[in-house]
Amino acid sequence: MKTSHSSNPSQPGGSPSGTPRFACESLLWIGDPGHPDVAPAWRVCQRGCDSISMRQSIAESLAAPPRQPPTHVLVAQTTRHERGMQAIDGPEIAALRSQFADATTLVIRGELVAPTVRLPPQSGATAQSGAPPWVESIPLSAAPDYLPHWLAPEAIVARRLLPVVVVAARYAFAESLIDSLAMLCSGLGTDEPLVQWQRDLTPRSARGFATVLWDESTAAPQSTEQWRQRRGIAPQSRHVWVTGMATTQQRSRAVDQGADQVLDKPGRLECLQTSVRWA
Repeated sequence: MKTSHSSNPSQPGGSPSGTPRFACESLLWIGDPGHPDVAPAWRVCQRGCDSISMRQSIAESLAAPPRQPPTHVLVAQTTRHERGMQAIDGPEIAALRSQFADATTLVIRGELVAPTVRLPPQSGATAQSGAPPWVESIPLSAAPDYLPHWLAPEAIVARRLLPVVVVAARYAFAESLIDSLAMLCSGLGTDEPLVQWQRDLTPRSARGFATVLWDESTAAPQSTEQWRQRRGIAPQSRHVWVTGMATTQQRSRAVDQGADQVLDKPGRLECLQTSVRWA
């Protein structure tokens, strides 16, 4: 049972009064922050939170809640077999949500932890009798990109999206990314983006594109050794791999071989926003 205070404010200039301004005032971290799989997420929270209280399990959080009510509660569940850490559809999630009713709750889950199969509650709908409350969750691989938005939804302001090319075997595989980028720009109130689909990328066809989104239909998980070659086609561009099938090892190897980022498929708009280049 520990509490730590961050030394790096999210805005270097601080507030007008001289007090550092952080994205999150108070975070309750449930789980082992020393687990290697959660290290990237833990670093994001350390940079963006004024104070962090740590508990090893949901049960400990309920038995010994932090003195300062948290504004955010994060459950780091690395495996589905962790005792007292079944935050998704688990028996203790209702008590956790009730204990910290005013806090925003999120579960970051390891690759062996399945998300809930239930949909979030509709506005005005009543919860099903006996059903645990719905809880938002994301895979650990998406946590570093999503957490800054979760901690401070209004802190990240995007400008004009620079040209993007989506490389996929078929237009149908690229369509969801193209639509998502258009939706993202519309929601942010920015100009309509230039987003193009290409089946095969060449040095000539890649000219002028700031970001290349490689769909796994073209960049298969078994071809991670080809990332240096892909990057060589458009060395001036940012290269992002969009995959839902790759293992943790394949994702790491892709980054080692030249991919700038790996996006989950399907993924969140917030993660897509951080993966592309803006003016």
